[in-house]
Amino acid sequence: MSTDLEQALRAAFREAAEPVVPRPDPMRRLLQRRRRRWAGVTSFFAAVAVVLGAAFVPALQFGSPPDRTSGDEGYPITSPWTRLLIESPTRGTLGDPVVSQDEVERELRRRGGDNPRLERVKVLFLGDAAGRRFLAYARYNGTHAALYYNDAPAGATMAQLLGGGFSNLRLGPLVRLGSGTGPALVGLAPAGCRFATAAGGTVSGNGVVDRVWTEAPTGSWIARESLQPAERWQVTCGAGGRYFEGPAMPVDEFGEGADLVAAGGLVHGAVVQRWSGPIEGTSGIWTLTTTVLAGGGVAAVLSSGTGGKTMVATAFPPDVAGTDTADRSAWNVASTAISADPDVIAIRVPERTGAYAYYGEKVLVVATTPGAWSVTVRASPGSIGSYLDNGVRVVRTEGGPVMIQNAAEITVGQAYVAERRDVPEYLGERIVSAW
Repeated sequence: MSTDLEQALRAAFREAAEPVVPRPDPMRRLLQRRRRRWAGVTSFFAAVAVVLGAAFVPALQFGSPPDRTSGDEGYPITSPWTRLLIESPTRGTLGDPVVSQDEVERELRRRGGDNPRLERVKVLFLGDAAGRRFLAYARYNGTHAALYYNDAPAGATMAQLLGGGFSNLRLGPLVRLGSGTGPALVGLAPAGCRFATAAGGTVSGNGVVDRVWTEAPTGSWIARESLQPAERWQVTCGAGGRYFEGPAMPVDEFGEGADLVAAGGLVHGAVVQRWSGPIEGTSGIWTLTTTVLAGGGVAAVLSSGTGGKTMVATAFPPDVAGTDTADRSAWNVASTAISADPDVIAIRVPERTGAYAYYGEKVLVVATTPGAWSVTVRASPGSIGSYLDNGVRVVRTEGGPVMIQNAAEITVGQAYVAERRDVPEYLGERIVSAW
């Protein structure tokens, strides 16, 4: 770099100096809780290292360093896939000759971070995506790392990107960059991985969604103009086929009015209330809503509560999956299911602790099939039958077929409920992590 250019850069940095006030971080709990469940499963693949170099345009100016805070040391790097993400080339669209990755990293090191022990910096993503301009980078050392990112309108200066954003987030192999001010989302995986997406899907007889996956043209990253796109993501890495599969966003907790079916990656029709009432052994009034899926079958959501946020049940109780200290006792609680027979819904009733919701052994059966008289489910041993009360019954079962019969004991409808130890995480589909 010439002396004149270096002096111009330093002058630009000083002129652009401005205080930095971090934005609130509403996504931090979602990102941390889901990634805690993924930690500990490790593997590796051969990644291709690409060295990026470009000229820097002096018109792109930086802001001043943020205030340091003590006590945070980043998060342990528990997976070699996280290391591979850090070592991957910077992804995005602002490459040579618009901005130099080296200059951005040099300025970030000059500014410092909230933990001086994370002395190294790597820009993970820098570019325009989904109508916004994103900057994401990692601060790290040999054992720990943290994720930082910000977004601004397309065409924003580097000063705008570096002035705030989300800070000190856990860094895992799969990074979600949700816009802080607009409907935009970027997903990022290690170089060499491939994103694929699937929307819609058809419901099979055993209560799962069958999907056709379409690979993203951008390969190891993906962008969407929605924080909760109606699709699921699948990430495949290396010849060994290591992959992650799940909703585009974590499903533990949602704000008021969230579309739980769309958040699970399913395209659907209008939502209708199917049933409402109390359930024995639980508190409050429960509401069952259903919606017709674009690929066939129906999706169902069973919820109770009047709070502003909702905990969505996951497969396992706290003593298996872990819990935290947050008090969510006033939150709504919900579970999800799908059915190939639109006239028969079988959905597990969620149980709760103050901080967690999980699937219980009770199953709510709602049957509108003409002639529906009784329901039979698998028991241990054999099976057990119960009469329907206006088409509704709460039964206990470990899982299996749910048979609806008429008064002549002829099967007139059927659904399927997974065994509790095998319950898919969300809407009949597992969230698989094989990093």
